[in-house]
Amino acid sequence: MMHKIQRKWNRENLTALSFLFIMLAFLSMPFSATGISLSLIVAAFFSLLATGFKNLFRCWKSYNLFYFLMALIVILFIEVFYNSFSRAFAWHEFKKYAGNFFLALLVLPVFFAEKYRKRLLSWMVIVAFITSIFWASCLYFKFNLLFGKPIIPNIISKIPWSYFLALSAFLLAHQICENPKKRVYKILVLIWFFYCLFFISNERSGMIVGLLLAIVLSFQRFKTRYAILSLFLVPLIAISLYFISPMVHRGVVLGYHDIQAFKKGELRTSWGLRLAFAQNSFHLIKERPVFGYGTGAFPYAYQTTKGPTLSQGSMLGDPHNTYLHLWVEIGIIGLCVFLLFLFSLWAQAKKLPQMERFLIQGLVLSFSTMCFLVSALLRQRIEVLFLLLMIVGIASYRTAQKNVRLG
Repeated sequence: MMHKIQRKWNRENLTALSFLFIMLAFLSMPFSATGISLSLIVAAFFSLLATGFKNLFRCWKSYNLFYFLMALIVILFIEVFYNSFSRAFAWHEFKKYAGNFFLALLVLPVFFAEKYRKRLLSWMVIVAFITSIFWASCLYFKFNLLFGKPIIPNIISKIPWSYFLALSAFLLAHQICENPKKRVYKILVLIWFFYCLFFISNERSGMIVGLLLAIVLSFQRFKTRYAILSLFLVPLIAISLYFISPMVHRGVVLGYHDIQAFKKGELRTSWGLRLAFAQNSFHLIKERPVFGYGTGAFPYAYQTTKGPTLSQGSMLGDPHNTYLHLWVEIGIIGLCVFLLFLFSLWAQAKKLPQMERFLIQGLVLSFSTMCFLVSALLRQRIEVLFLLLMIVGIASYRTAQKNVRLG
């Protein structure tokens, strides 16, 4: 009896330690990629000790998305040997692709406990609030400057942070609907998130995701006739923001001028470069549509097109579009497996409790959107954020809890 109690105590403490380091990874999200990696590795180690690989594998098999994820990793591995440009860089890219997937799978059992799921989602909102205060302070009070020079340069990566903020606002809105406690304070924080996203941040990707999630939330929480109104109300809000928000106005105007300039042959603009990247990526796809050029081959393959890059004389790391990136590297077969993985995650959401179902639905739609705007699988902070929220959601799947005996 005492032996069983001791085993349980050890398992619970190891799980708690794993969760602690997951939280450290989450706290590092806006600030340090190294902090994210190291924290997740330690968290995975403690989770493996607490669960055991045999139980972990039984857990993974209960999820359909696991098979698509494994298929994607296998394809990426095989395509390493298909890369005829640089085998060393291919291995480097494979580790970036697959490493975080494996770490996320290892810490999945931590979130079988509902208390850990709730804590992480609450801390996500808290971290978003703290970083938004920091961002606004840097903007208005310039405390990050010393004699006119930044002493804390680029401490928050703008694109991942805007996506992080949009998802945090989405979660906070759901928390307001779920729990009436301190609702006034939560609404004030939600308004602050809205202000930061559309009046402080100049990242259009976060703005687009924020508006999309507003529509998603209305369909999740309100009756159909009211939710349909959001299809008209959200675009109306977007039009209003064009006139009252300098950031939104500037983003729309610059986007329009960039596209017009691209039509005239000017490529050195934000949207001009993206469109040129897409054009040259499709040229590469026509050459090898089925198997692609191999994992990590995009920078070298793109160089053969003589297309524009972000800076003269440098290689282009990615086409700022996950779907094109995967298609060029691992072909239509690999791209289809990735899409099936996202679809299986969406299908899994139907079997989850309400809050986790809403989380996964918003996550899949927002991440799919980000994949159109950036190569999200190579942006570590976006990928890790997606994976952590994914496992928080799917860990509530009851079949997995029944099939896995932790000790």
